[in-house]
Amino acid sequence: RWVRVAIGLAVAVGGPALATLIAVSWMVEGTGVPELLYILAVAAAAVAGGFIAGFLAAGLSIFGLAYYFTPPDRSFDVSSTQDVIGLVVFAVAATVATELIARQRTGRIRAQRSEQVQERAVDRTARLQALTASLSEPLDLDEVAGAVVEHGVDALGADTGAVMELDAEGQHLRVLAQRAGGREGTGPWTDGPVDPRLPAGEAVRSGDVVATSTRRETRRRWPGLAGALRSLEPASIAVVPLLLEGRALGCIAMTWSDSRQLPNEDREFLLAVGRQCAQAMERAHLFSSERQALAEAETARRRVAFLARFGSALSGTLEYEETLSRAAGMCIPELADFVVAFLVDSIGRVDRVVATHVDPDLAPEVAEFERTYRPDPGNPVSLVARVLRTHRTEMMAEVPDDFVPSIAKD
Repeated sequence: RWVRVAIGLAVAVGGPALATLIAVSWMVEGTGVPELLYILAVAAAAVAGGFIAGFLAAGLSIFGLAYYFTPPDRSFDVSSTQDVIGLVVFAVAATVATELIARQRTGRIRAQRSEQVQERAVDRTARLQALTASLSEPLDLDEVAGAVVEHGVDALGADTGAVMELDAEGQHLRVLAQRAGGREGTGPWTDGPVDPRLPAGEAVRSGDVVATSTRRETRRRWPGLAGALRSLEPASIAVVPLLLEGRALGCIAMTWSDSRQLPNEDREFLLAVGRQCAQAMERAHLFSSERQALAEAETARRRVAFLARFGSALSGTLEYEETLSRAAGMCIPELADFVVAFLVDSIGRVDRVVATHVDPDLAPEVAEFERTYRPDPGNPVSLVARVLRTHRTEMMAEVPDDFVPSIAKD
């Protein structure tokens, strides 16, 4: 807007000056050519800058006509009534020309703006429909956030965008997805506590859209924003809370590197995206809980079935060696790849070792292990020896590199 104003004022001043220079240098008084040049200058100013520029050019043109081309020369004193009438006629003609051209220009600009608004409205509607379609499928939280960032950032032309989730205690925000420069997963936003002195925390705490339109306003409103955004200093920012039944689930944040107003249609679009995102996040939580419950139920079912098979296998014989072998075999591959069963005698010594491995090609090595290996009761790092001493279950989630050499025998 200010660029158009500057161009209009430049044409309003430069047009009459150029017309004066041409008329003084090459034209002859009384031919009507100066008046025509000045009318063209007024028309050009009205086209470039509208009413103000046109009227300014008309005023400067009248001064030029009166000073250079109305007797006496080089004076603003008009000697005859006919010359006064001529200047008045020129002023009326310039005013009418300015009015007509400026009105036409204004109408054209309004039509262009209306067309742009309609195009943006159609684009937003299409993006909302696409977002609704994407979020209608069973998605996890990361997929929901990714879809929202993609559609929201593209629709509003933001430089960066992020979706953040509020934890159950309402004290911490976690970045689910963000985008910067058209690339997913990159951006200035970071996880952190809810701070009402920053835009995301303010939006979550207030439950309303927060936005700034200039860099000065952004700096004044949130002095610590640059430090929170990895030294990024946006000119404009907008954050919309994700509300579900009055409860904040997180927020959507966007930034622009240039000054930008947030008109009502953009605000409404952000609120609509926020509602869609909040509902989808809630569905994602429910879907995740359902999948977890189904997984736990399946795990419980498999455990019960395994115990039933295990008990049935053990009850089929009274031979302890066969029972021990069956017990080790039943655990492959349900519980492990390699299973060793130890049987102790009445005084606590290991009397029998049964081993089995999921890979049948290792049968010779397994047989040799059964024949020769007996745990050392005095070895402090041996899990078998420790279990035999304490009668308590031992679990090693990750086997260190030096564990096997420490319990191995030559």
